[in-house]
Amino acid sequence: MAQLRALVIDDEPDQTTYVSTLLEDQGWQVRSANSADEGLALAQEEVPDVVLLDVMMPERGGLSTLIALRKDEKTKTVPVVLVTGIQD
Repeated sequence: MAQLRALVIDDEPDQTTYVSTLLEDQGWQVRSANSADEGLALAQEEVPDVVLLDVMMPERGGLSTLIALRKDEKTKTVPVVLVTGIQD
């Protein structure tokens, strides 16, 4: 069976490392990006099975990134999990 692929997009390197490690420990192949633009480029190179996407990022936020993923033919059906550190 093929290994599942995840893409983690978060502007905080500690968060991408933490989430990537959790997924890798469960057998996932993980790529990570610390900016929305980098993440979109990685998604084009190799379409992931799931994207974990931070909501609050500088320059291009998570919702804008989600819209870009949905508009793209390659990634429009990839499941996206929105992640946030907002506590309220």
